[in-house]
Order: sequence, then C-alpha cells, then structure tokens
Amino acid sequence: MLSQTLTQLPKISGFKFRLARGEEDYPALTDIINECNAADDVEQRYTLDDLTHEFNHLPNFDPQSDMLIIEKSDKAVGVVTVFWRQLDERDWVAMLRFSFAHASRDPQLMAAVLRWAEEHAYSCYIGPADAPRYFQMFCPSTAIYKTQLAEDNGYAVVRYFYLMLYSPLGNFPEVKMP
Repeated sequence: MLSQTLTQLPKISGFKFRLARGEEDYPALTDIINECNAADDVEQRYTLDDLTHEFNHLPNFDPQSDMLIIEKSDKAVGVVTVFWRQLDERDWVAMLRFSFAHASRDPQLMAAVLRWAEEHAYSCYIGPADAPRYFQMFCPSTAIYKTQLAEDNGYAVVRYFYLMLYSPLGNFPEVKMP
C-alpha cells in the first residue's frame, strides 16, 4: 500500500521520492534539517544523536514507512515525517513535519509532498473511526515557505509559541538560608 502511494506522487523534473532506509539516512537528514533551520533563522540545531533519539521516540511512527525523502541529483534535499498522537480523550492529530532545502522549495513539489503526507496520515491512523482528527504542521514565522504552503492548502494558524531568554539569570542576589 505504501509503495503504491509513492507511485501516485507526480513526476517533477529533477526530483525523486523514496522512503527512508533507516538510520543510514539520518546523517543526511540532520544536515537538511540544520540547513533549513539556518536558512530560516530558526535557532534549533540537531546533532545526529538528537535526531536519532527523536525518530526512535516519536509516537505512532516508523521511520521506514512514515518518512518520505526527496532527492535531487541523488542527494537528499527534503524530508517529511508523519505521525499520529492523541490530543485528549477524544481528539487525534497527525503531525506533519517538513524540511525542504532551498534547492527543493518548488511550490508544485511541496504541494505534492503535502498531499502525500495527508494521504499517508489517513492510511495509518490508529484511533477510533468516529474520533475527530486533525492535521498539524509546525511553521516558524521565519520559514515563509512553510507558512505559504500551509495557507495555500487550507491550513489556518491556531496558536503561536515564543522562545524567550532572560540573559542575566546568574545575577540573583545571595540569600541567607534560615
């Protein structure tokens, strides 16, 4: 069934699609994600160990079936991961995570990959048939291409997060203990 969904991806000049092979892909994926974060002014950087740990602990996620790799000239230039989690007693959400290197930020390509991710999420949903289901994407405000992809495909912002830092954390006055 999964290989069938790969054949449904459109032919886009210069790009190929494949499922992840496992941990052998992780070094290239670490590079892609870090390149994207740097290009989009997102501070988070991954080590290979960070990414391996994350992929090994995502709920309802199998790296070899729930991760699509986009290649150009036989080099990985994009990745999408799909996994489900239960929000509360009733609601379920499919998490769709995208990283596209600049060489792969083609609107047609990204829309096709989003459609694949949505269809794949439906195919591997494990919750009750009558439970409310949602798609969710994480789009930093500086990752304009992700925000545009989401908006162009009917997604709407439902919340914002802020990363805040208070620099002089070490300058607390000394307090005598009673």
